[in-house]
Amino acid sequence: MKKFAQKFIVLLLIVAILSSTVLGLESAVNLYWDKPVVEIDNEEIYLHNAMIRHNKATYLPVDEMLLLFGYTLGWDSELSAVVAIKDDIVSYVIANSTDAWKGEEKYVSSSPTVILNDIFYMPIDMLEFLLGSEVNASFYKADEKVGKRDLLTDIFPTDEHRLSGDAFYHKTSAVIDNHGMMLEYITDHETDRYISALNLVAETAPENTNIYSIIVPTAAEFFAPNEVAPNQTETIKKVYNSISERIMPINTITPLISHLEEGLYFKTDHHWTQRGAYYIYKEFMQVKGEEVPLLEDFITTKSNFTGSIAEFAKGTIGEEIMRNNPDVLEKFYPNKFTAGACYLDMYMRNYACPIEPVYYNANSYLAFIGGDMPMVVFTSGIDNGKKLLILKESYGNAFAPWALNNYSEVYIVDVRQFNRGGETFNLNDFYNFVQYDDLVIINSASSLGISEDIAKMAL
Repeated sequence: MKKFAQKFIVLLLIVAILSSTVLGLESAVNLYWDKPVVEIDNEEIYLHNAMIRHNKATYLPVDEMLLLFGYTLGWDSELSAVVAIKDDIVSYVIANSTDAWKGEEKYVSSSPTVILNDIFYMPIDMLEFLLGSEVNASFYKADEKVGKRDLLTDIFPTDEHRLSGDAFYHKTSAVIDNHGMMLEYITDHETDRYISALNLVAETAPENTNIYSIIVPTAAEFFAPNEVAPNQTETIKKVYNSISERIMPINTITPLISHLEEGLYFKTDHHWTQRGAYYIYKEFMQVKGEEVPLLEDFITTKSNFTGSIAEFAKGTIGEEIMRNNPDVLEKFYPNKFTAGACYLDMYMRNYACPIEPVYYNANSYLAFIGGDMPMVVFTSGIDNGKKLLILKESYGNAFAPWALNNYSEVYIVDVRQFNRGGETFNLNDFYNFVQYDDLVIINSASSLGISEDIAKMAL
């Protein structure tokens, strides 16, 4: 805490120097949790740190918000509290506490203050208590994301969901507090090769194609203890900040964090759920300026299953825990769907089998497009003529069915199934064949090793 206090005082001086606007309580104040902006009477003022969600509560940076409202700030080492003075009234915001004081009036919030990455945050209701007025906090509007490159500058995963119970490790698998996950780490060399592969796609892909990069963090990024967490967020940031401006990066951290309690990852399987994929598909559509139906608008089914972690931990107590604590497989069925088929070649001459976007009777991750097929083609009931090409590994399987709600034709290619001595696939040749509009490259953050497969498709 002493180290934090020293950093806080230095930061406080910097923020005070840079903050030239002081707000009155009569102002209409709006905050957006996924961008560092406070909006006052329709005028935007940029903050150094964005509002965040933590333990289902909305949090604001203490120093910046109080300085904006004209408080003089200091630090009380004995109380471990920010001292805020305005109009001769002394207020205290205590670190890691639900308590705040304004003069002699005490307030107890339902959520405690937190210190994350050396930034002191307070819950929004605590700020409202200090100000004596309401502060409106809301999400980004869809049109504010259209065409915006989100480089995740102010995004980091919090520790609120990290597990600390009994842990059992076997090779790259882990079972922690009955939650299975894979602990896979990506080297700088693999990351650099992946960046080069995406940039090659940007350089050689057809000019009329819109290109999107979607790198999905795995469960370990949010649930693994800090000492073994893979820090995939920093890897994703590095990729997004290094790829060609022609490629639109899609924020996968913020949407997942804000809905993490809803079951976005399986506990017995190394994949994400279809619900998790929905929130990232929704983010993708918002960047495009399009809407997707609400989750409750889809027909759903649920069943129990035990996933891949049980096999990865085979013969260990981890396998026993996985089999004794089965997952819930939640499936959402597209509202409009006509036909689907699997082909073994790029020109769709070698037909393999019919494909459903979501299999009703399947009781595993294979429920989504039947698993890792070479090329799956769907025609939907959406009559807009738009065509989407998805290059993916297995994380793309749960993502792909959502596209049937916005595209007439969806082509899904597993990059690991081509250019390995058998059938070939080339992005330009395929464009000349079907004239796709959008290209999405999606994979988990632990699968950047597919870079060579991606690069070969661009040559």
